[in-house]
Amino acid sequence: MLPSAAASSYPAPTIPTYSSSCPPLLGGADAAGPPAPLRGLSLPRLLKNCAGAVALPQGRQLHALSYKLRLSSDLYVQTSLLSMYASCGQLDDALRVFDRMPHRNIVAWTAAVDACIRSDRPGAAVSLFLRMLESGMRPDRFAIVSLLSACAHLGALDLGRAAHGYVEKDAEFSGVQPNELTFLALLCGCSHAGLVDEGRHYFDMMRTKYGIAPGVKHYSCMVDMLGRAGLLDEALQMALTMPAKPNHIIWGSLLSACRIHKNLSLAEQVMEIAVGEGCPVGDTSHYVIMSSMYREAELVEKMASMRTKVGRKPQGKSWIEVGSSVYEFGVRGNGGHSYPMWGELRTMLEQVEEKAGDGKVENPLDAHSEKTALAFGLLKVRGSAPVRISKNLRICEDCHSLMKSVSRVYKREIVIRDCTRFHRFTEGQCSCHDYW
Repeated sequence: MLPSAAASSYPAPTIPTYSSSCPPLLGGADAAGPPAPLRGLSLPRLLKNCAGAVALPQGRQLHALSYKLRLSSDLYVQTSLLSMYASCGQLDDALRVFDRMPHRNIVAWTAAVDACIRSDRPGAAVSLFLRMLESGMRPDRFAIVSLLSACAHLGALDLGRAAHGYVEKDAEFSGVQPNELTFLALLCGCSHAGLVDEGRHYFDMMRTKYGIAPGVKHYSCMVDMLGRAGLLDEALQMALTMPAKPNHIIWGSLLSACRIHKNLSLAEQVMEIAVGEGCPVGDTSHYVIMSSMYREAELVEKMASMRTKVGRKPQGKSWIEVGSSVYEFGVRGNGGHSYPMWGELRTMLEQVEEKAGDGKVENPLDAHSEKTALAFGLLKVRGSAPVRISKNLRICEDCHSLMKSVSRVYKREIVIRDCTRFHRFTEGQCSCHDYW
């Protein structure tokens, strides 16, 4: 059961149905090799489309097709498969592809390291990097940047300094110096790992040692890093004094920090500035954050005022893959019995809320779609395999809190891809550190 492209909230990749429209392209057991239309770049381009659309079922189809077309040893195709699985949150599958590669170049190694980082597995990223060195492969600057990002996530300062020393020696030897993208990756890693001192160090280094003027994205990382650390006043001052005009992402990051650290007065100040600067048409995320903060402060009238500016949100939908089938769940669907196993779902939702939630039992038709998908996953995904869910909207705070509790109580790994990022829930914690 594959999701309909018309019904999906994600862009569907353009994947021709080779088996039905062009039977000769698939060849047979005695085919001389891959057909002409699929030699070269065609399959990697389709896999890239799948990665961009997070279209895992179609990506798996292309993986199977690669075997039929005898492309299982094609390095370019295999690297594209690795990246596709990583983009779809399937790290185990990505690493399985990597381990089966008969030959690996620096691009494949770097893609594997980057896949671990994107899946919030920095420890695995470092291990892979060390394997690469043991294999005799010389890392390029992209591989080093991936390693530095992993070190920042782990707080492995000594290894990070060693990697940075390698960068400087390599730069001196080759005449290539780190550029603005290098420092952007470093600052992003420091922000997510809470490494404030290291972030300040790299921010100063790019200006004083390498003469690189920080851009809006670098300042955005710094504001985000300071905000996450609770240094809200310093974050606001950096936003107000930066050379370029702060964009809506910076103000949104600062608002999110105010929400996490429950500083309503500063949030109102930031909101006033953000509204005055102008937000992109259709972006109501700032109003959503303020509405949530007013709700927590029990300021009903102000909360209502913010909600009137949010407008009508798209219907929330969630998808979960079990075996070879993809199931879709929404709010208030076409009757309760349209859900697979509706009776069992209701029982599981009640059990989840009693064991890990606030005890409030929801009807599957009224529950947020990710809750219903989670209940279905707990029933159908066997053993210790992760429960993997995709969602078209940002996961709300209540559902986020429930996922953390379920991962602890049921001892299950839960991975949710919402419209902003991946969330990996294990042992009562989320990889986003409650900041998204």
